[in-house]
Order: sequence, then structure tokens, then C-alpha cells
Amino acid sequence: MNPSAVRKIALDIETTGIDWKRGDRIIEIAGVEISAVQSAPKTFHAVINPECEIDESGTAIHGYTQIDLCDRPVFSGIAADFLAFVQGAELIMHNANFDVGFLNAELARSSFPSIDSYCKITCMLAITRQLFPSQSNSLDVLCERFGVHLPPARSAAVRDAALIAAIYRTSMPSAE
Repeated sequence: MNPSAVRKIALDIETTGIDWKRGDRIIEIAGVEISAVQSAPKTFHAVINPECEIDESGTAIHGYTQIDLCDRPVFSGIAADFLAFVQGAELIMHNANFDVGFLNAELARSSFPSIDSYCKITCMLAITRQLFPSQSNSLDVLCERFGVHLPPARSAAVRDAALIAAIYRTSMPSAE
């Protein structure tokens, strides 16, 4: 298969905290298919009941409280649909180490193999650190650097996945 023909998906997650090893969980996943022409990209979005407390600093970032999520499906309830969406694709994540750790922890809890058994993982942060060493490469800085501006989105994960897709599509050396 031609490597450039592989579907690319910008992916972002929001979490209850910053450490999956201490029990923090995913509360939102958003994926946006990346292509050179973006008329109507395929998307995946799920808001998830983490079945645990949400760190106040997390709520300050993504805006979700425990009450907002109590009637949402748990991760195992959306896992099969999520995996069907990403199957065979290349996932482009801003900080893949962070996201993959959380994804693999959730997949293991739901008795699924690790995410890299379904798709390829690419870390945009690693790419930009090579392109711009000794400089900040946060998502906000990359948006400024590459002139990416999008209207506000309905959620942090949806917004960040759209930003990752726009930055990757217009600025990354390996983008289509």
C-alpha cells in the first residue's frame, strides 16, 4: 500500500487528570480525518463517564464536571466504535506519549489490545521539536507559528483535534 494513501486522523483526548498510572481516565476523545481537501472530513467524538473523580485542574482545562459526565457511556461502551474509526489509520497526536498512555490504559481495562495494534502513531510534538529545537512547541505556539486559526469548537478535544489536523495538513513535512 502506498504510505501516502493511509488515512490520517488527528486525535485528541481530555482526561480527569494528568497521570493514567494513578487512575486518571479519559473523559473525551475527538478524531478528525486529515486530507489535502477537507470538504467534509470523517469525525469521531465521544464524551465518556470516567467512573472516577475529576481533578479541579482538569475541569479548568476542559470544562467538564462529574455531574456533566454521570449519564455518559463508559469507555468500554464506545471502544469498539472508536477502534473501528481508527483501524488501519495513522493517528496524529500533539503529545502522543500522553495520549497513548491513557488510550492503552482504557483499552486494557476494556480487554482490547494496545492502540498500536490497530493503527500507526505519529507524535506531532516530536516532529516539531526536530524542526524547531530549543523552542516552545505547544499547540498554541504551533498555531501562531503556522498561522492556524479556527473558530471556537463545542469542546476542547474537538477544537484541539481540528487544530492538529490544520497544522499537520498545512505545515508538516510529511503531510499530504
